[in-house]
Amino acid sequence: MANRKKTLKERYNEWGYDHLHWRNCFYYVFLFLISTVSAFVFAAGFKSFVNPNIKNYDYLYTNTDGSTLILTYPVHSFSTGGVSGFSQVIALLIEIIFPGFSKYESLLFPILYFVFNVPLFIIAFRGIGKRFAIFSFINVIEVSLFTAFFGDLEFFKTLTAVVDRQGGLVARALLGGACTGLSTALTFRFDFSDGGVSIVSYYIAMKKSEGVGKHVATINAALVIAYTLLSFINSRKVSPEILAGAIYSFIYLFTCSLVIDRINMRNKKVEIRIYTDMNDLARFLILHIPHGATLEKGVGAYSGAEKTIISCVVSIYEVNKVISLVRQKDPRAFIQTTNLNQVYGRFFQKPVK
Repeated sequence: MANRKKTLKERYNEWGYDHLHWRNCFYYVFLFLISTVSAFVFAAGFKSFVNPNIKNYDYLYTNTDGSTLILTYPVHSFSTGGVSGFSQVIALLIEIIFPGFSKYESLLFPILYFVFNVPLFIIAFRGIGKRFAIFSFINVIEVSLFTAFFGDLEFFKTLTAVVDRQGGLVARALLGGACTGLSTALTFRFDFSDGGVSIVSYYIAMKKSEGVGKHVATINAALVIAYTLLSFINSRKVSPEILAGAIYSFIYLFTCSLVIDRINMRNKKVEIRIYTDMNDLARFLILHIPHGATLEKGVGAYSGAEKTIISCVVSIYEVNKVISLVRQKDPRAFIQTTNLNQVYGRFFQKPVK
């Protein structure tokens, strides 16, 4: 029987084992590109749909008699929650206290967004990992730069006017939430984050396998309320449009969460059971994955040979890695996977040195 032709991925993996330095370099370049795409999507959505740099836009309306009118429509922003929402609140508060700062509005948010993320980078660096913290840091820098740059581009101002006129706040809330959710899910997929509350969520989910939805929702609700009250103060009247903006802020947050949950499956766990003849395979696995394992002894019904049964629980993203590691050491091992609804206890373990 002729040898099966190796796929491009298999050939690359073989080359990578012999050139680990170059393999790591290529991987880090790839992560940088992912971070850039994520930051671009977030910034584009934020400056187009959530917090645009235009207060109103003019629309040329043609009557049935052929006469034309220029109608002016106000453009309202809404809160995003999290660190970006907190940055919005502080930026709006600064504008209320110091009206002269309104001309620097396009720079206030990116600066505040970066500053408020700094303490969270420390948490990520110490509690999650260096690579996670470094690429999260890169992503936040890119978001700050992109939002500062996009805010003054006519393309995004025009896009805001078109979407607002044709779909109103609900369209902007849905599109903005989709952009933010896609940005966050993309970073989670490759084991870093877009900063802010995502770092805290990732940390707790990794350490305890618990959701933080209740706490995040409470914080986001408080930020939306604060932003709405400050908007009332800034406009000096109780505007129905501002109240509507608060309602659509929750639609934005719901859409964002829905997109993240549909794309990101980090909290989905899988039980892997490995039947092997190698007694040291479990030791090899816990050297490479941040989880524990349980050993059992069994006897093959057909062969009568003694088997070692290794049971471990990993995230769904780690399944292929575990299978690859097992195949590397024991190509004859039998592997069984089972999807789990939830796990309790200490899910994350530091890899054995």
